[in-house]
Amino acid sequence: MKRFISLFMIVMFLVIFAANYFSYQTESYQTLLSASDTYTFEFKVPEDIINADPKNIDSLKAAAKKNKVNIIRTFSYHDNAKNESYTEEYLWLTTDTRLFQQMRITDGEVLTHDDMPDTEKFMSTNHTNNVNQVGVIANFGGRGNYSISIIDHITSNYRYSGSYQVEADSVEQYNLFVQDYVNYINESSGEEFTPDMYQDNIDEERIISQEVFDILIFILFFLVIMFLTFLYDLISQTKAISVMKLNGHPRIFISYQVFIKFFSINFLVSQILIVPFLFFIKDNSFAFVYKVYLTNFLLYFSLLCVLTFISYVYTSMIKTTYCINGKKPIGVITFLNSIFKLIVSTIIIVIVVSIISDLTLIQQKQAALNNWAETADLGVFHPVKSGEDAALIRAGEYPLDIPSYFMYPELNQKFEAIYINSDLYTTDSLEVNLGNDYIKSITVNPNYLINYPLYDSEGQQIEINESMEETVFLVPEQYRDKEEQNKDYFGSARERFHRLHQELYQQNNKHKSKEVTFIYTKTGQEVFSLNTNVMPNHYNIIVDPIIQVITESNALVPDTFYTSTSNQTLFIRLIETDTEKTYEKLLPILQEYSLDDNFPYLIRINDLILSEINTLKEEIYVTITILLSLILLLVITLIQYIYLIFQRHRYEFFVKKTFGQSFLNKYHKILLVSIFINIIEFIICLSIIETAFYHIFLIKIVIEFAIIITMINYFEKQNTVNMLKEGA
Repeated sequence: MKRFISLFMIVMFLVIFAANYFSYQTESYQTLLSASDTYTFEFKVPEDIINADPKNIDSLKAAAKKNKVNIIRTFSYHDNAKNESYTEEYLWLTTDTRLFQQMRITDGEVLTHDDMPDTEKFMSTNHTNNVNQVGVIANFGGRGNYSISIIDHITSNYRYSGSYQVEADSVEQYNLFVQDYVNYINESSGEEFTPDMYQDNIDEERIISQEVFDILIFILFFLVIMFLTFLYDLISQTKAISVMKLNGHPRIFISYQVFIKFFSINFLVSQILIVPFLFFIKDNSFAFVYKVYLTNFLLYFSLLCVLTFISYVYTSMIKTTYCINGKKPIGVITFLNSIFKLIVSTIIIVIVVSIISDLTLIQQKQAALNNWAETADLGVFHPVKSGEDAALIRAGEYPLDIPSYFMYPELNQKFEAIYINSDLYTTDSLEVNLGNDYIKSITVNPNYLINYPLYDSEGQQIEINESMEETVFLVPEQYRDKEEQNKDYFGSARERFHRLHQELYQQNNKHKSKEVTFIYTKTGQEVFSLNTNVMPNHYNIIVDPIIQVITESNALVPDTFYTSTSNQTLFIRLIETDTEKTYEKLLPILQEYSLDDNFPYLIRINDLILSEINTLKEEIYVTITILLSLILLLVITLIQYIYLIFQRHRYEFFVKKTFGQSFLNKYHKILLVSIFINIIEFIICLSIIETAFYHIFLIKIVIEFAIIITMINYFEKQNTVNMLKEGA
């Protein structure tokens, strides 16, 4: 029994250590993410063609500098390829800041307002070899990635419009900052914007991590289960206590021999075993080590005091002759242990049912946004600027169309560009065209079909070669009976586009592009639009649209359409998910076609959705961690429960084994007690749980009886050896 209790005690202290680790890791990372909450004022840049111009960032910095306020903006996303979470802060300092008060710097220093002119400087939780990294931020346990860059880099990665946070000493100072910013915008644009347009709060998703563990639950669980285990061990040594008492040993000596010595040695061993783990924790801190050992010492001291007191009292009260004859009051302990198992098991089932329900909802939402999750490595040109072509555009000409048309094949080949135009399915388009006689369709390129596969009516994946000269339409099977009507409609549309291609744009003849080919597709397929204005209540998914596929060989100038809105049609595959690095590679191509002034920014496609996806990933991580922790507690409870029952009846089990009785005859008491307790658990759960829990309860029973059978087989072997030794 001593060997089992030693192992059990060491395991429990390691479990407490793990609970402390995950709790402290989450707490530390949340502290890091909430550092910007010291910037208590909200500032909003509206999403319109004037306010969203990235050049306005100079006005933002000027207004901040004039009024001595600091500005920060937060973005987050999840990189599926690396399975890593990233949080990026973009900062502009004009004076001292409270931002770094909650951060621990492991190397270098923090950013100051003197660093702001050097826009390449940054801080990160990762130690890079970049000479511009001024400091390394401690990130206990290495959970997630966090960085702080100068605010100028926002426009190289994200939209300028959106929500910012401002650090100001007073409301008056904040209001003056907003007023000055509005004045700068009005002066440069000739508009008459008012401060209230920039002061409204907007709903922007941010990572709000929950506490992974309530460490007090683990401590309470540890105290009770170890108390019952050691109490049982204490009472099982009643005969030895009686003998020592007869020999005249003092009660404190008896307590020391039967409990204190054993408990203290195992405590020291468990604490030594924890030490190697501490060296493998990224950015470990004295605060965590102190917390671990303080928690463990308090647990040890609490149990030591309580159990020593009980041992002392028990030694004083027992009748020596009664106990030498083998009488022990262990039935009460076994009963208490059964009650404890019943309570813990029921509570865990109730919590697990709730957690699984939450996890199901989170996973459903994640599945709905899964298509957007795959776009973390895609960038778009936004905003599209008139540049040096402003006069021509005002004159009604289309100076960007032809250069963009010739640039498309290079982007398609070198950057695996995805093209999709689903404008006919936007909410505005559907409202405007309500009642009009037209057939809705979307346009994609072959790269889209590679990333988002579609299947023909025979169930085969559709692959379109870039050399296809005819115009291909993917038509859902249910429209087969309207083939003639559809061919006339889309054939006429291709005729019109070809005339524009030749007459307006003066381009070479592409006669074959006027020929329309239909491929019928399997019914019920969902097509991801990559457009937040398309089917917003259906996660931007279109069911069974008619799809035109443009190839390098059949594309006409009007086909490659670039919008100036926030929802683009062309998506560039990012190099190492880095927008700035990708734009550097793109720049020579843009310059070749004189489009660098029109496409000056490459940004991530939708920071709000990417942030929401990252939040969901964090929630799933937290929920699954809690779920696994509860399962671990249940397993530990079952092992301890079965062990104590086995110990109580070990003589009976040995005798039955000696006479060769069957498994059920030998251990029917354990099985019947377990069945009885499970029936009570089921009745309690039935009365307090509103949702269906039967499958969870069934899984729990399967796990429980698997543990029972495994532990019985193990303890049976140990029991045989021990009984033979005692008999010898």
